[in-house]
Amino acid sequence: MTATADIGTSVADLPATPADGEIAQLRLGDTPYDFLGLVYDATYGKWVSQPQVVKTSTAVGHSVTSTSYANYATDSQTVAIVPQGSFDAAGLGLQVRNFCIANADGTHTFSLSGRVTGYNDGGSDSTTLAPPFAVASTTSAVRVGCDSGWTDCLPSPITDYMNFGWQVKVTGGSGAILHAGMLLRWVA
Repeated sequence: MTATADIGTSVADLPATPADGEIAQLRLGDTPYDFLGLVYDATYGKWVSQPQVVKTSTAVGHSVTSTSYANYATDSQTVAIVPQGSFDAAGLGLQVRNFCIANADGTHTFSLSGRVTGYNDGGSDSTTLAPPFAVASTTSAVRVGCDSGWTDCLPSPITDYMNFGWQVKVTGGSGAILHAGMLLRWVA
């Protein structure tokens, strides 16, 4: 792998025909170390950042039977906001991945969904992505691994900051999750 010679400030500055595994960096602010490293994945056809952990939780049960998602009520329900505006300005998109170990009673389905709320510099909410979003689910009565895979997150164009949380539902009976996690990455 080779690094690009220049540090750009937007996706437009990245090489037009990169080699697989080529590395580039985008400067996203005015401070000396405010940059994001990207690797080109030729199979995926995208510049992609390394995943970042934005949320974790340990063992928490959930037994609300609902056809719609409810907030996942734990002390780690939300995390510190993530600055979205400078990444949008650079031409980068956000992807989120949820995963957990979970179970559900009988033939019911338990689902863990992402919740992303956007805020603008003016202080008001700009958008909340309605679930299901990056859904990890299971119908198994034993604890099994659930993984949403990478899902595009499309906040409103006026979103400057994002806050991440989870919402859950089980279609009947009860369900539980263990060791849930949420990752994000930036894609050009």
